[in-house]
Amino acid sequence: MKKRSIFKKLLIILATLLVLGGSSFFLYFSAYYKAQTEITEKAAYAYQEEKNYIALMPASYETAIVFYPGAKVESRAYVSLFDQLAQKGILCIILKPAFHFALFDADAADKVRNDFSDVKNWYIGGHSLGGVCASLCAGKNKGAYKGLILLASYSSVSLKDSGLRVLEIYGSNDKVMNREKHDEHLKDLPSDYETLVIEGGNHAQFADYGFQKGDGKASITSQRQKQLCAEAILNFISQ
Repeated sequence: MKKRSIFKKLLIILATLLVLGGSSFFLYFSAYYKAQTEITEKAAYAYQEEKNYIALMPASYETAIVFYPGAKVESRAYVSLFDQLAQKGILCIILKPAFHFALFDADAADKVRNDFSDVKNWYIGGHSLGGVCASLCAGKNKGAYKGLILLASYSSVSLKDSGLRVLEIYGSNDKVMNREKHDEHLKDLPSDYETLVIEGGNHAQFADYGFQKGDGKASITSQRQKQLCAEAILNFISQ
């Protein structure tokens, strides 16, 4: 009887820990940065939202960018950034990872590519943690992508011999991006990588989700930061 009682107590303790763990997981991921922008129809492209991605689809296109959002940021928050690229004839696909956390499906870009077989030139990118996931995916699929675009991010794998072109963009007032890791991993990029530092920009203004905890205060508007970012990406893709 004594052993049975101990075993019963252990089961109760284990069940309690599982419930607490599940509750903590739910509470952590249920709090995320929500998009603070309204989606409006544009004549230049069609807005399509699926279970696992948002697509801004011009009438005709040859080039596409597939993008990983930052951790715990709603995917719709990036529509205003990619609106500017879609209006220039680029198919823009913003991934919708589970729990708004790209690491849960770092290979999501490859799955989405199969839905758009008519694309000739693929680019991949991401914001913050999303950029890290984009670098992982690009590193595993050499030759699948022409270029990698890192917004306030870095590559966690070596891409030196990948044949990828790389563009990194971050704001001078960004206080969220880990500068030590960023600088440490610059050695993992191809020698001809390009960098744009947006003066006065911060971490959150690449999208529309408001101020991010721990971030620096921007001295330029969110609209201006996204405009400069979009112009740099367009120039990068057109090279």
